[in-house]
Amino acid sequence: MEYQEYRRHIRKLFKEAYRVAVEARKRIASPTPEVEVFPAEDIAERVELLVGPKGVAEKIRKYIEELPPEKLAFKLAEELIRDLRGRMEENKLILQVIRTSLAILTPPCITAAPTEGIVDAKIKKNPDGTRYLAVYFAGPIRSAGGTELAAIVLLADHVRKFLKLDRYKPTEEEILRFIEELRTYQRKVSRFQYSVPENIIEFILRNLPIEVTGIATDKIVASSFRDLPRVETNYLRGGALRVINDGIAGRAKKVLKLVKELGIEGWEWIEKVAESMKQINNQNEQSYLDELVGGRPFISSSEKFGGLRIRYGKSFATGMQAVGLHPMTLKVLDGYLVTGTQLKLDYPGKGGIVIPVDSIEPPIVLTEDGSVVRIDSEKVFEEIRGKIKQILFLGDILISIGDLIENNVEIRRPGYCEEWWAEELRKRLTEDGKNLPRDLVELVNRILKNPLQEELGVEDAIRLSISLRVPLHPRYLPFWRLTDIKDLERIREWIRNCSQDAEISNEKIALRYFDDVKEILTKLLIEHKVSGSGIVLPLRWFKVLVACLKPFHSEKLTGNDVLTAIEKISGIPQRDKAGSFIGARMGRPEKAAQREMSPPVNVLFPVGELEGSSRDILAAAKAGKKSVVELAIRRCKECGQETWKDRCPRCGGPTEIIGFCTNCGYETIYMEDDRCPKCGGRIEYSRKVIINFGEELYQSLKKISEQVPQKLRGVKGLNSAAKVPEPLEKGILRAKYELYIYKDGTIRFDATNAPLTHFTPRQIKVSVEKLRELGYTKDIYGRELTSQDQILELKLQDVVIPKKAAE
Repeated sequence: MEYQEYRRHIRKLFKEAYRVAVEARKRIASPTPEVEVFPAEDIAERVELLVGPKGVAEKIRKYIEELPPEKLAFKLAEELIRDLRGRMEENKLILQVIRTSLAILTPPCITAAPTEGIVDAKIKKNPDGTRYLAVYFAGPIRSAGGTELAAIVLLADHVRKFLKLDRYKPTEEEILRFIEELRTYQRKVSRFQYSVPENIIEFILRNLPIEVTGIATDKIVASSFRDLPRVETNYLRGGALRVINDGIAGRAKKVLKLVKELGIEGWEWIEKVAESMKQINNQNEQSYLDELVGGRPFISSSEKFGGLRIRYGKSFATGMQAVGLHPMTLKVLDGYLVTGTQLKLDYPGKGGIVIPVDSIEPPIVLTEDGSVVRIDSEKVFEEIRGKIKQILFLGDILISIGDLIENNVEIRRPGYCEEWWAEELRKRLTEDGKNLPRDLVELVNRILKNPLQEELGVEDAIRLSISLRVPLHPRYLPFWRLTDIKDLERIREWIRNCSQDAEISNEKIALRYFDDVKEILTKLLIEHKVSGSGIVLPLRWFKVLVACLKPFHSEKLTGNDVLTAIEKISGIPQRDKAGSFIGARMGRPEKAAQREMSPPVNVLFPVGELEGSSRDILAAAKAGKKSVVELAIRRCKECGQETWKDRCPRCGGPTEIIGFCTNCGYETIYMEDDRCPKCGGRIEYSRKVIINFGEELYQSLKKISEQVPQKLRGVKGLNSAAKVPEPLEKGILRAKYELYIYKDGTIRFDATNAPLTHFTPRQIKVSVEKLRELGYTKDIYGRELTSQDQILELKLQDVVIPKKAAE
């Protein structure tokens, strides 16, 4: 199905779903007959509808194709200031500009960061009388991603410069207050993503050109430096703390990258922050181990051989903070890591989820009987299950180059691998392939088409290395750098002295056993077994050792570098197979389950003290029970009847929430502020009413023509200011399908988010017929979809969800 046809198909399904939603609201007489979520044609319209201002969609469409998001946000800020200046009050203008520009940085504008994370912007005065910009952050700013957190303050500074405002000049008390809040927040509320020393925080605060402040997010008073003139609250400002600690300090490399890309002046100091944070992250592993959680093990060290070897690339389900591990790596770790488990990493970013990739290097282990085994299949693993003594090498970790670019980090040297070898082979074939025998040319061309899957025999690998002067294929390359010249001379001596008595059978060769030889072979990670008084090597490894070490030559290995010495004596170029390793520990386990309250709830409707902890509305109705509960005060707009229902029980008209001041009796319709505008007293929007559960349940069942569910669980009481209950009809339908809600009334399913570009019908357990119905008519090669094993490209608007979520 072509893209346009696919898009038309999506639109058709969406319109039908939207129609059903509207019709459902009409049938249950919802106070809002329309669906609150507005359909938007594109990201530009979405930003305009959710954040504003009116007309901004056209400006976004004008530049979105030619500018990256960061540059677009800055360009948009300039244009909005020009258009809105003089038409809006200055503080409101700045707030609108920052929110709209931030929405561009958080596509598809679905987080609360732009609208709820930034709550205000004000022009304030420095002690010297100059005007500066202050931005007020709230808790929801945490929903912004790393790049967005890093860019928000840069964006605000750009607005400051455009408005010709001075820099923020903090007082000593303001700096010390901020640092004190940080430490109090860490002790009493929550940890930050990054551990930042106080001297760096102080350096940032002294150099920031705008004031990063905020509203109170926690009912914890700052322990010192309270009642400061320019800090409006004495409580902790969690949003502001997170922006400085996790945004500016923690993501200093990203800030630096943006500063350089956008050519922003006045931020040269951020390079010192980035360098300081880099030094902290490069300290010994004790700081890394400090964050270990009981039951979540330390997996790999970047300082020692044997953990996860860095390899760059991407599979159909890795990239964007999803890393690949060999399936057998997950097996040897005994289930601690599974698909979707989060890994905390020291490179290139803070972590990533685990995805199995079978085309990378598998683990190598030492068994109880002294064998060194490369576990590259389920069959091999089953043969040694329960017999592993030590993991010598955990295998590869596949990391996307895009993650390096995103985190602005240097490339660590990878270990020698098939794709690297293939590129060297391709180059040598171009330069020196004219005189190659025809069979070798055909072999090379076949391998280059699929270097990860095409198998190469050891004899052909050695022939290619000698004929084209390419390094030995990685499959037959030992970890030479784990030994020294003395060790390799001992292996040469062993082969030379023991070959005459060697026994060869079943593609294996047995040579006399020596403890030191066994130890060296284990260090090299060369597969072998101990049998009686002999060491049994696969014949392919014996051929590699003979070809590379030339044990029957009188010439000795010389020099200090083992790779240079081997290359000199054998004539075969050598490479370092080990490369670099990564620091990794287990983070959050994989999770795919419905999020529920305890006890589980079907509907936010209060039952008071009835039915104990079960809060079963159905049981209360059957027993004919009534309960006194606190619900909203509503008044019919048409007849004036007061009720707690969203539709008037007398005339059926819509009702609105009203409140009364407890001090002066002033009446008002519902507003966010619970303070009386007349006397400053407290406004109450609810009162106690008697609920007849049998009658209410009967009316609700009748309205939607449903049968009585087995159970209908409510809540003890409502916590909101207005105490507006959900319609019982919603709870009945949820109970019918055994669905439960979270405290905000949403049905939530927690699942690990992983990238996916391609799949086969068999992998996701969907029939070919259903996929064709959804628009998957051809595979990636253009062939008609007929088989469960054809590879398909995931379409733009499609997502694969866990089976449990669908159920």
